[in-house]
Amino acid sequence: MVTKPFHIIDSRGIRGLAIDVLGTDSLEDWKSFIHHLVERHRSIGYVLKNTKESKPGESYNLRNYLKPSIRLQMSSPAEQLFGNITLELTSFKDKGFRVKCQSTYYQDFQFKKARSFEEWMAAVFDDQDFNL
Repeated sequence: MVTKPFHIIDSRGIRGLAIDVLGTDSLEDWKSFIHHLVERHRSIGYVLKNTKESKPGESYNLRNYLKPSIRLQMSSPAEQLFGNITLELTSFKDKGFRVKCQSTYYQDFQFKKARSFEEWMAAVFDDQDFNL
């Protein structure tokens, strides 16, 4: 049983959020939500690098990996926006879903400082304009 439905991820070089959804909501609705998040990231300068979808047994996993566009990385130090992004949807045998949005960012001289978690969430979940 899930005790905390909302998790903030904050570790060295990694940050994000995970939401656990109990119940039997539609898998197609959650897949659409993940697709929406991919499109929001693309609208602010990210490129979808790969997508993996698997359904072993009674569980389901969809994982999208995005990186800042190459044109943003042409400067020195390189622009990393919020870091490399992983968007993941996992089902738990008809007991619910976990939606995870995670960024992995660099902390070295070759990259500009990653933008804040708050700015990332606002850029993805609000309809406000995002400035590069």
